[in-house]
Amino acid sequence: MSSNLIKTKIPLTQKLKLTDRFEPEKYLGAFDSLPLDAQNAIVRAIVTNDRMSMAGHEIGFWHIEMARLFAKLKYRLRKNGLNRASKLAGLTGLIFQSGIAHIIHKMYKLLLHMKGMLYFRQTSASLLYKSDIETRDLAVCYARNIPQSEAYRGFWHDQLRNNTYGVILGIDLIPTPDGCWYIESNLNFGMSNTRSALYDRDPFVQNLVKFTVEQGYNNLVFINNTSSYMNKIMAEQLEEEALANKIKLTIVEDAYLPDAKYPQNFGVPAIDSDNTLVVRTKFYRTSLDYLLQNKRACSRALEIYKRHFPDEELLLPATATEPVMSDFHHDGPFPNLVYKLPERDEGKGLIFLKAASPEHAYAIIAKANSLNSKGRFIDRLYSLIEDRKGIFQSFVEGPLLEDRRLYKVRAHVVITPVGAEFLSSHRVISKYPVPEYLPAGIVQDKRPYLVNLASSSVYDISPPEEEQLIKRSALAVAKGLAWAVTYGFQTNASATG
Repeated sequence: MSSNLIKTKIPLTQKLKLTDRFEPEKYLGAFDSLPLDAQNAIVRAIVTNDRMSMAGHEIGFWHIEMARLFAKLKYRLRKNGLNRASKLAGLTGLIFQSGIAHIIHKMYKLLLHMKGMLYFRQTSASLLYKSDIETRDLAVCYARNIPQSEAYRGFWHDQLRNNTYGVILGIDLIPTPDGCWYIESNLNFGMSNTRSALYDRDPFVQNLVKFTVEQGYNNLVFINNTSSYMNKIMAEQLEEEALANKIKLTIVEDAYLPDAKYPQNFGVPAIDSDNTLVVRTKFYRTSLDYLLQNKRACSRALEIYKRHFPDEELLLPATATEPVMSDFHHDGPFPNLVYKLPERDEGKGLIFLKAASPEHAYAIIAKANSLNSKGRFIDRLYSLIEDRKGIFQSFVEGPLLEDRRLYKVRAHVVITPVGAEFLSSHRVISKYPVPEYLPAGIVQDKRPYLVNLASSSVYDISPPEEEQLIKRSALAVAKGLAWAVTYGFQTNASATG
């Protein structure tokens, strides 16, 4: 490892405090002030970690076929009412599909640990790992000029060929009289038939094709998420809109889905033609996608952006690795804190708290984590491979509808190096009323506060006057995340020289 990188503000020979790990300037100093070899060492560590994170996902045709076989067995058993056997087949298939990749990444981490123990074998990556620093965090508005793997690009533009890669994000917002508060953003989100059925013509589809035409593309490649088949209603409308606008459409589904209707690929397919827009709702375990989806990374990136570029449309709840206390109303019906595991979706990594003090909050979380450690096997399995460094976020009290029900808004935006476009929004409404009174401590029944489809919420169209407010807020988030990506990553052909 370069001796220049060792001479930091905080020695990289000991583990850093959790509050310091996510602020590289504290222990490394400003990135641009580091010697060039130290800068290059950090970028290499990020790129190597990305490569090792994705290794093992595409071993060969036999690997994909075996994963599909387990998926077929899962569906067949479920159809025959054998739910327990179906879950076992699904778990086995998941382990077979992704387990090899996670083992490879764990072995890479073990190698870093061993090198970190031997002074003469230390590298930049091993010293960072020894200090419990995730290299992915160095890609969040710190390191510069980070290459993107061609197979997993998500934000890239080739001006000479007019070929562009972008992502579609699902952004969760809570409308209040002060504006729309940002909660989180998601890749790999589902686009269910329930949502599509709200519309005669889906504005998501219409606005995506409109953006494609206005930017001068003749080809649109839509890469669906990894967890579900392409929504039939959306696919049909995409095909109709593309045909009407003389756009060649290619829909790509995940390689591991059995009996998929559309062409399948795990990575982002190579572009054969000029004037092509590639968009994906698919998530990969890369530092780029970490920036766009991880709850802690997104919050940090948007906070940094807002410090540089104040935007009244970008409302960010207080988020930190320690409790961020908001008003505590003993007799009120709302929690005042949310504890989030940054890589869990569908509400599975959320704990709602009504805490009187930071000490009270820590005691609640310790008890909740103890209970979770004894939970379902699948949850314990995920805990081995996911980011377990949770964050605290102040609870945003949204408006109550009839029968005291809360709702949030899911907005969809496409983000590319040539611009962003608002696609659609809809309400997600809880089925469960907020109680008149909520006791202090952990929220035992989180259903009234956990507003998502996985918790039996319902969808509804956003009223026109609300959608204008949502659009401005969603585009403010999109602009902030696009800035963060451009700050750290190579995003065009000329950047590679």
